[in-house]
Amino acid sequence: MKASFVSSIAVIFAAIGGVYAQNSTSTSCAAISTPSPAGPYVYYGCMTESSFSRTLNLATTENATMTPEFCASFCSSQGYPVMGLEYGEECYCGTYPTGDSTTAPQSDCNMECTGDASQLCGGSDRLNVYTLQNYTRPTIPRMADGYIYAGCYTDDTSNRALGLASLVDYTSMTVEKCATFCSGKGYSMFGLEYAGECWCGNSISTGNTIAPNQDAECTSTCPGDETELACGAANRLNVYLILLSA
Repeated sequence: MKASFVSSIAVIFAAIGGVYAQNSTSTSCAAISTPSPAGPYVYYGCMTESSFSRTLNLATTENATMTPEFCASFCSSQGYPVMGLEYGEECYCGTYPTGDSTTAPQSDCNMECTGDASQLCGGSDRLNVYTLQNYTRPTIPRMADGYIYAGCYTDDTSNRALGLASLVDYTSMTVEKCATFCSGKGYSMFGLEYAGECWCGNSISTGNTIAPNQDAECTSTCPGDETELACGAANRLNVYLILLSA
């Protein structure tokens, strides 16, 4: 009788323990949910940090009381359409996710914000990314009347990839503007670099090649048209071939 009673009590406690474990697991999983909008930004998703450059690299701040709202206020004041939170207290801003960053499972972005434990602020090498509501991600123009895209190339400043002529305009440069400039001078190739430089030539000089990470290394949008992800980067050129007129 005594042994049977003890056995019954053990079964009851085991059942209670199982229910408690289920409730604990359920509560933990519920914490990982889709974040709410923050200021003018809506949630885009969890993304990996780029392996060779910051995914959002135009402005940053850290704060011991970080929240999505704090980051939204900072990035919107800087004029950037994309923001990301990482490692609980880091805020990054940019025009689009750069480098080789890709989407990650939402469960990877599981760190509580230092300023509000009920909200999530990325993870280790993971960003909770937000964009402005009407955000359009910039792209590389691949082909247009008169030119076709050739790739992202390295550019050695002591041996320019395309060094026969150049035009600099850090306020209104576009692919079309560079194409018009170089074709007007009779060249068969043009390249855009450093968010405002246009370079012309007839062939890529020896020693300059397709960038190791290809298009992922040409990270600058064009100042004259922010939808064009075609204005190179530091020592990187978005190169185009000029098509012969009929």
